[in-house]
This record gives sequence, C-alpha cells and structure tokens, in this order.
Amino acid sequence: MSEGEPAPRPAMSNLAQRILTSLVGAPLVIGAVYLGGWFFVGLMLLIGLLAQRDLYAMAEAGSIRPLKSVGLAVGALVIVRAVWPEAVPLAVVGLVVAFIAELWRRHEAPIPNIGTLVLGVFYPAVLAGYFVELRVLSAETLGDSDAILLTITAMVAIWAADTLAYFTGRAFGKRPLFPRISPKKTWAGSVGGVIGAVLFVTVMKLTFVPLLTWADVAVIGLICGAVGQLGDLAESMLKRSVGVKDSGNYLPGHGGMLDRIDAMLIAIPLVVLYLDHVRDLW
Repeated sequence: MSEGEPAPRPAMSNLAQRILTSLVGAPLVIGAVYLGGWFFVGLMLLIGLLAQRDLYAMAEAGSIRPLKSVGLAVGALVIVRAVWPEAVPLAVVGLVVAFIAELWRRHEAPIPNIGTLVLGVFYPAVLAGYFVELRVLSAETLGDSDAILLTITAMVAIWAADTLAYFTGRAFGKRPLFPRISPKKTWAGSVGGVIGAVLFVTVMKLTFVPLLTWADVAVIGLICGAVGQLGDLAESMLKRSVGVKDSGNYLPGHGGMLDRIDAMLIAIPLVVLYLDHVRDLW
C-alpha cells in the first residue's frame, strides 16, 4: 500500500453478516406469519424453491445432473399441497415425467440423477409444505390468533436454539459433537441450544400460548432444540459429500437458503405431526 493511500476497510465479520441478514429476514417472515393465507404460502413457496435449487446446485458440484426444471415444478406443487390438495396427483405425474425424460438425456448416471431429483422434492419441498400446514391449516380449527402464535413459537424456538448454541459453544465448547461432519459444533453448544429452545417455549406458554401443556413445552422444546441441530448436521453431511462449504452465497453470513432453514426443515414437520396427530389440535 503506497504512502497516503487509505487503508482498506476490514471485511464485515461472519457474525455481523448473520445478524444483519436476520434483522432483515426475520421481520419479513414474522410479517408473513401474521398475514397468513397466500401471503404466507407465497413466502414459503419462494423459500422452499430456493432451498431446493440450492440442493440441486450442490448435487451438480458432485457431477450429478438432476432434471431441475421438472424437480422445481414438482417441488412447488408439494409445498402448496395443504391449501391445494389437487396438487398431489399433479406432482406424481411430474415425477413420472421426470423418470421417463431421463431416457432422452443420455447421461451415464441416471440413478443419481433421478434419485437426487426425488430427494429434492422431499428435502426440502415436502418438508417445507409442513410450514404451510402449521400456519394455514391449524387456523381453520384453532383460529388465526392461536395459529400465528404456534407458528411463531416453533420458528423462534429454532432461532433461539441456534443463537444460544452458537454463543454457548463459543464460551464453553471443548468436546466436539460430531467432528466427522462439523468439527466446530460442540456438546456444550448443543446443550445450550436445547436449553434456549425449551426456555423460549416455556416463556410463550406462560405469556401468549396457554393452550400448550407442560408436556408440549418439553416435546416442542426438544424437537426444536435437539432434532433441529440434527437437521443442521444432516445438511452439513450433504455439503461435505460434494465438497462445498455453503449451499449458496446470496444470504450474507448464512450462505444459501438451505443453510438458513436446514434445522427448520427437520424440526417443523415433527412439531406439526406432534400437534396434529398426538395432541390432535386440528
């Protein structure tokens, strides 16, 4: 650097980027939860398809060539299935079309191509559809207010787990949780994440969501705090298998959409299955 030339500005830290992205994204998501209906469905459709595109891009980094256009079309159908049941048979037709279309592509690896396309339909698209069920279908039985609060409880519990796991791991983490997949994650951080989720669900029960029982607090807290972290590790496993660091690069501090919602994709469907089929709330 020559004399008198201004020093370059230091790059924004990863943590600062994560916080900035969250400050922009969280109000957008919470606003869509509040509005409900097709506002929420539309946002989940966008988020789900971006995450599905991320998965296909990761697969391409590993020399796999899924038929992305058909996969994304089928993914859109299964995301909106809760509000448009007729989408399910159309999705089946789409998968059959993708299977047959592989005949004309002349790729040497049809099984990985088709398998990855189907994987993208399930993960993340089918799983993202449970977000719609949690907010939109639950409102038909519980009413809009309780549906909003339940959706916020589940989503923010996962955010709370992620945040507390990060800071607890930084402060106390020594023993790696799963070094083969994610060397930086520690047992201390994992425990901190579970505590963060359970504490947040507890606060919501005591303040805004009295319909939750203490058993609900324990189950939802464990799902959002513990199982959500397994979702994060599962996505890390997929990335490591194809040698990529992030699923994308358009969310500063997070990477791609799949990196941002990996924990939710595993936790939210289990919360919905618990509330719907065990608690029978709707």
